Amino acid sequence: MKNLILKYKYLLLTLIVFAVGFIYWSLPVSNVVYAQTYGVIADDGIDDTAAINAAIVELKARGGGKLVFPPGQVIVSDRLYFIGGNVSYEIEGDGTEILVNGNNGSVIFYFGNNNQVQIHGLSFVGRNVYDPSDPHYIDCAYLIFANYVDKLTIRNTQFIGVRAAFSIVYTGLADTVLEDVHFGGSSGGSAAVEAGITAWSNDQWFRGLTVRNTTFLDYGNYRDHDYWKSSSDNTYWIKASSSVEMRDSVNAMHERLLRIEDSRFDEAATVAIAAWNVEFLKVEGINVNVNSTGNARALDLSGVHYAEVNFSRFGYTNANKPAIKAVDGTNVSVKGITLGGGVILSQKDDSSAVNATACFGQNCPLAPRR
Repeated sequence: MKNLILKYKYLLLTLIVFAVGFIYWSLPVSNVVYAQTYGVIADDGIDDTAAINAAIVELKARGGGKLVFPPGQVIVSDRLYFIGGNVSYEIEGDGTEILVNGNNGSVIFYFGNNNQVQIHGLSFVGRNVYDPSDPHYIDCAYLIFANYVDKLTIRNTQFIGVRAAFSIVYTGLADTVLEDVHFGGSSGGSAAVEAGITAWSNDQWFRGLTVRNTTFLDYGNYRDHDYWKSSSDNTYWIKASSSVEMRDSVNAMHERLLRIEDSRFDEAATVAIAAWNVEFLKVEGINVNVNSTGNARALDLSGVHYAEVNFSRFGYTNANKPAIKAVDGTNVSVKGITLGGGVILSQKDDSSAVNATACFGQNCPLAPRR
């Protein structure tokens, strides 16, 4: 009897080992790729572009997944080919600084024909060479370029001292979210964040952009080094635009909504937010220091079907500049707005309407409550 019990124990143990082994070998290959495995060595002062592309090739062969960068400085000078494959990527940093070492023709992180793309935990840093006569003063044409991407999400990321010939983040046919992001001492020749029509092509259109808890400042500090960019380098902090033909409020659903929440903009851009031929705009809880030069304004709205601007502050300038410019059939509802300095509520044409239900400040059309 004792031998029989022992025999069954060995049989049970064999079955358990077999089952565990079967489960183990049935698991899919891990879709986490570590950049250092493919030759990325942080802080060695050597360009890591080729090594990162090797890691991307492997990740793409696995059907997408996570690319993890090591802590320290990683140098990128040319295109990283995430494009193609209709796969998803998650790009994660762990105290990682990406030194942007390109030129005015470089597209660094290039996404296209992808499903979900997530970027988080990275610090992108420019070279901070303040000499316009030096072609290397421009760090890249586009730092992050995404087109034909179902969803692009950038979180917990900062851009310090980056100067892009066009835009730091460009998103075309890609529904995009920026959350807990910081732009410090960075600039784009077109915009810091650009969605829809590019400076070189009118065949794109705006699909959707949400910006939350994000700061846009003309200065930045990283590792005890100060970074500054000229205010003349930024025309717009955020620009979202589409062609008139794509402005269709009936069929837009939520695909072409521009939403800006709980964010801060300083006066280093002539215009903080521009929305052209975008169906719906919602702005809430923003703080804008309005630029005082030229045709400066906080919000530049043209052909916006419906816009809400709520519980936000616009100030201060030494000249009368509008918080909102509304033209080409734009309709704006305003509530809980505070104006400071020389900022006035709005400028508009005869085809547009700005309806304020609560506005506070010297230049409000409504009398402030006491």
